[in-house]
Amino acid sequence: MQSMVDSGFAGRIRGAATVQIVLIAAGAAIALAGAWFLVANLSGSEGGNAGRLARQSAALLSETVESIQADLKRPEVVEQARAVLDGETQALDAVRRLLRSGGISNILDVRVFPPGIEEIETGAYPEPDFGVLDMLMEARRQGAAQAEIHYPGTANENLAFAQSFGADDAEAVDGYLFLRVPVSVVTRRIEDPGADGWIVLLQGDAAISGRAPESERRGEGGRLAVAGSELAVLWGARASGPPLAMREAALLLLAGVLLAVVGWRGSGLLASLPALSRSRGPATDDAAAPDTMPKDETPAGRPASAQPETEVNRDHDRAGDLPEWLIDRNRAAAQPGESGGGPEAGTAGPDSDSGTGQPKRETVYMDVPDLDEILDRIDEESDGDAVDPPVVDDEPEVVEDLSDFEFSSDVDTSEDVDLGEDFDLDTELATEPEPEPEPEPEPEPEPEPEPEPEPEPEPEPEPEPEPEPEPEPEPEPEPEPEPEPEPEPEPEPEPEPEPEPEPEPELEPEPEPEPEPEPEPEPEPEPVAVTSIATDDDVRRLLEGSGGIFRPYDILGVVDEVLDTDISAAIGQAIGSIAVDRGLKRIAVARDGRFSGPVLLSALIRGLRSSGMDVIEIGAVPTPLLWFAANELAGGSGVMLTASHHPPQYNGYRIMLAGELLDVHGMAEIAARIRDRRYKDGDGSYDQQDIIERYAKRLIADIQLERPLKVVVDCGNGVAGAIVPKLFGAIGAELIPLYCDVDGSFPNHLPDPSSSDELEDLRLCIRNFQAELGIAFDGDGDRLVLVTRGGEVIWPDRLLMLLAGEILATRPGEAVVYDVRCSSHLRRFVEQANGRAIMAPSGQQAVARRLRRENAPLGGEMSGHLFVSDRWYPFDDAIYAAARLLEILAADTRPVEEIMAELPEFRSTPEIRVNVKRARALELIGRLRDEAEFGDALVTTIDGVRADWSDRWGLARIEAESGALILRFGADEATALGRVRSDFRDKLLALDPKLPLPY
Repeated sequence: MQSMVDSGFAGRIRGAATVQIVLIAAGAAIALAGAWFLVANLSGSEGGNAGRLARQSAALLSETVESIQADLKRPEVVEQARAVLDGETQALDAVRRLLRSGGISNILDVRVFPPGIEEIETGAYPEPDFGVLDMLMEARRQGAAQAEIHYPGTANENLAFAQSFGADDAEAVDGYLFLRVPVSVVTRRIEDPGADGWIVLLQGDAAISGRAPESERRGEGGRLAVAGSELAVLWGARASGPPLAMREAALLLLAGVLLAVVGWRGSGLLASLPALSRSRGPATDDAAAPDTMPKDETPAGRPASAQPETEVNRDHDRAGDLPEWLIDRNRAAAQPGESGGGPEAGTAGPDSDSGTGQPKRETVYMDVPDLDEILDRIDEESDGDAVDPPVVDDEPEVVEDLSDFEFSSDVDTSEDVDLGEDFDLDTELATEPEPEPEPEPEPEPEPEPEPEPEPEPEPEPEPEPEPEPEPEPEPEPEPEPEPEPEPEPEPEPEPEPEPEPEPEPELEPEPEPEPEPEPEPEPEPEPVAVTSIATDDDVRRLLEGSGGIFRPYDILGVVDEVLDTDISAAIGQAIGSIAVDRGLKRIAVARDGRFSGPVLLSALIRGLRSSGMDVIEIGAVPTPLLWFAANELAGGSGVMLTASHHPPQYNGYRIMLAGELLDVHGMAEIAARIRDRRYKDGDGSYDQQDIIERYAKRLIADIQLERPLKVVVDCGNGVAGAIVPKLFGAIGAELIPLYCDVDGSFPNHLPDPSSSDELEDLRLCIRNFQAELGIAFDGDGDRLVLVTRGGEVIWPDRLLMLLAGEILATRPGEAVVYDVRCSSHLRRFVEQANGRAIMAPSGQQAVARRLRRENAPLGGEMSGHLFVSDRWYPFDDAIYAAARLLEILAADTRPVEEIMAELPEFRSTPEIRVNVKRARALELIGRLRDEAEFGDALVTTIDGVRADWSDRWGLARIEAESGALILRFGADEATALGRVRSDFRDKLLALDPKLPLPY
């Protein structure tokens, strides 16, 4: 009987062994095939011969371009170029000879241009065209322009280079070298991959030489930039590589390995069968087998209750975390008796229970997944679907739903922002009186809103451990606002009942808006309470202590350095609290096109709502549209999130309440409320409104041009580009947009129309398109200047003359308000037009305030803010002002330049900055006013000291933001301008001989 059993088992073993051998062999063969395809793919991933030749070609082209650019910089070449500008007739030939001696054998054209690009005449080839001027402008900015191909595919095709030259120690440009060479200089260096693929020379997306066969686009390939140029090398390998792609080859390899593993694991079963037959004994037959099955009901990998826990058993427990098909192998590796050779009699084999030698039931019933299932899992994992756990976003700032937005209480603003001695933003932004410097606990863990224990905050806000138990509350709309409760980790279970207090965590410590509570001790020992803002010195001290964030008329700072979501929310709370105290209920908000705008605006809205204000969001629009929305929808109250013309990393806030822009005292009150944590508590509503169509309809109904004007509009990639082109087209202008795509990085130039340097592209575009004029806007669309076809900039004081002539013709005797920086000709022009000229201190707020007081139909100031309240609203709106200017010009059939020539012409200097401390500047201005003699000049002291003579004027004032001394002069002609500059210089040096005047 025993022999029959043994022979039966032997037969089974032989049959099973055959199957296992077949599986292992098949798996090995499949794995080898997959490996071969994988290696073939890897070896071809660099594109083979085509890829190598393409990289070699790109390197040769880069070397050629850089070599030519280096030749243009050679000192002897630059020296001869200067001689060309000095009028030496043979110098240009010398430049050509020097370039040829340097290796540039084939020169089509070489020229030397003067520094004034706007003076260069354009024409047909070979004369410079707009493309040449564009390269010269780039050379002025960068030193050298990117080489590019002009007139591709024509008889005039050439590769152009432009290089500026000037003194080594100066930024000024003395001139430009411009060189044209044949395109063959680069095309002949492109290798031909033959049957291995193709190589194409590109400029942008246009092919210069070669062509990519449409039928071969699926082959391996790439694009390689050519250094120093606009060129690129596009290449491709013939789509004749391995029949399987990289992914399929890898899957084939894995399938083979898995198949071999299945076969190998079966060999362990074979080895255990003899031991199994011996354990049955002579009396055991197949019928007894079922009786043995229930004996091991314990789940696989778990020790039986009578079994002592061993390291192996613990390993089996952990195996539950592994994929199903790895569990047995992992257990086998963990067991003893596996050190080589097959299991001996009486020795625990890899698949047997340690100490018993009995085979594991899971070994007999191997749970190997179906191969298709395995491949599906691999597919999922390779796509990243099965391996990446869901990411829980616990950063409140990113939440789109503004009602759920929470500003984090764990941001250590004390390190990020220096708000000066009077500020401890850490204490401002955490209602917890304890100024724990870094409340790093998660923003949401502090749901407990109003526990009085806050007065007794233990200095260890270590509730970090507790935060994790509460990830669920975070999703709730407003559990996180309460940063104070951190000290009490235990109460965290109860937070959910109080999700309403979402407003401000700070509100709990002082439900009453009194500034006296605990918060006062934590800030600086001598905080300036709101009630103490009585004198200019108090205001100045408060603002100067804010590290430059709070300025006299706005808030401005670098995002992530001095501005973040916590500060934005606190600013919203302070503004909302002031508005509530003034009896206001609604406020409109908007932002410009900066990348930081959405997150900061969400935090601002959060703060405003938590103070009880109903918020109407207008979205990303120019500032004039926000002021329009404020007047139409919110009783004249609005907050604009913008940094105007400042670099991309900045952002800021401009505030209007009940139609009045906040001035220096309003800014000081915001700063004081944040410092003292004196906020109102409420729960305002939130709404969104699209104001663009409403604004456009109102403006289009008011203005239609009598004839089309060809106008170039430069929005500098600011937010005005989203509305101005369509709007001006709708009123009848033939519009040419320049940089009207909204891009918060301002890739072309800063959107600052008050800077002549930022108007170069506009000048060139006007001339190239033969436009009648150009208009430049700033980053948020509330300032502008006009440029004529001849490139002359019409500054705001002359624009005011043009507007005043038209408005005063129908409204004689009305006032025109202008700031102290404008020309004296403006006053005379307004008076001659039967108007009243009223001078105001410099700046937008001062002009706006005086305009409202006088109920004037027109006002403006030299930085470009224009107020045209005639037929419109009494806020500065550069878009409407530009439309009115176009209306005036279109109503006159004469050329724009002829119309402008009728306005008084004069010379003026830009603002001259003298960098001294505010105290020193104040003393100088005071002494200049009291001690200096200005003869028969009309002296005005509303903002510094201004002296007006009949043919000239001069101004010395203090810049509100920096405290620096600012000088500006104007005159009818150059001699008088030099005279007034000298007069002021002599008087200032007489008062302070060490004054660092820059002229």
